[in-house]
Amino acid sequence: MTLYVALKNKLFFPVYIFCILAITILLGLRPNYNWDMLPYMFIIQKMDGIKSSNQIHANIYEAAQQNLSEKKYNELINPHNNYRKKMAEDAAAFEKQLPFFDIKPAYLISAFTFYKMGVGLTFATVLPSLIAYFFINLVSFIWLKKLGLSFKILIPALLIICIITAPLATRSNPDTLACLFLLTSAYFFLESDNLFCCVLFLILSILTRPENIIFCFLLLSIVLAQKWKKKVSLFLSSGYLLLMIIIYFLVIKGNAYPGWNNLFYHAFIDNTVDPFVKQTITVPVYFKVLGKTILNARGIIAMFCLLVVTAFVFSKKIIAGNEQWVYYYFYIVVIIWTIIKTLLFPMTTLRFIIPPVLLLFFVIVKKYKLLNSKKVLYNAYSII
Repeated sequence: MTLYVALKNKLFFPVYIFCILAITILLGLRPNYNWDMLPYMFIIQKMDGIKSSNQIHANIYEAAQQNLSEKKYNELINPHNNYRKKMAEDAAAFEKQLPFFDIKPAYLISAFTFYKMGVGLTFATVLPSLIAYFFINLVSFIWLKKLGLSFKILIPALLIICIITAPLATRSNPDTLACLFLLTSAYFFLESDNLFCCVLFLILSILTRPENIIFCFLLLSIVLAQKWKKKVSLFLSSGYLLLMIIIYFLVIKGNAYPGWNNLFYHAFIDNTVDPFVKQTITVPVYFKVLGKTILNARGIIAMFCLLVVTAFVFSKKIIAGNEQWVYYYFYIVVIIWTIIKTLLFPMTTLRFIIPPVLLLFFVIVKKYKLLNSKKVLYNAYSII
């Protein structure tokens, strides 16, 4: 019992940090190099001052061949995939893809920094994800502790977060970093009165994935509507929103982004066409893509789970001040954000599903805590 008490009170945090660090290192030993790492490697080489596109193209494929297994490298140059085959053979065509990747400056700067510190070019694209994974779990620990969960609930909650975020840890893309920034901004929004820190991490999320502007706008709408736990002047909240919109357009326009039509066409219809040739998405084509990508087994299961979670969150509402209501508003924001994001880019892969699931998990935990508190108060009242 003494060891249990010591573990719970004094040793738990250092033991937890050691375990998460060990898991992060183990995940780092088996990085999941995806195709996106190649354009990010190309941009890093450009940032390093190399001018020749042909030279950079040769460098990145050579680095990939040296650092990846033969099987993994063959997936990247797959001769049976017209797009990957063309990218491996044509440096000019490859460079035309870069505007789809140039718009993630926070991720690119972090990867470039690690590269300049001596990290290998391929691994430099994964290291930001590994570090972000560690800090996602650290922020989650701080948040769950602040919610005052009992030790027997805290352990499985942390284990769930560790498991559901693990697929993000080893990927060569900005999703894990963006997830960290969204989670941290949500923590400041829901658990503190520090709107500045919330906005700071929201801006970082936009600089990591510009489409997060949708989430930022929806979240700040709670502040604009004076539904947040603290009253904020309309001038200040509007100023924050305007700043984020300006940053979004600077990132998009500053990198010659081809636009949503071309991205959608490139991702779901034909990725071999020139991304700068203007594409038109007709309504029938859009709904055909939507049906194919969303109305599958994974999409149907996700919608069913969402309905179950919604029923739980809004059952037996507990109104105990403005703080609890902010969680309900936040839940609605995450749902609307997920729907809009899915309609604009209908992907059901884990990297798109995990961030909203993680945010909703904290709403569920808060709901559990409120229900538990209500039972304690009811029992105390009955004794009296």
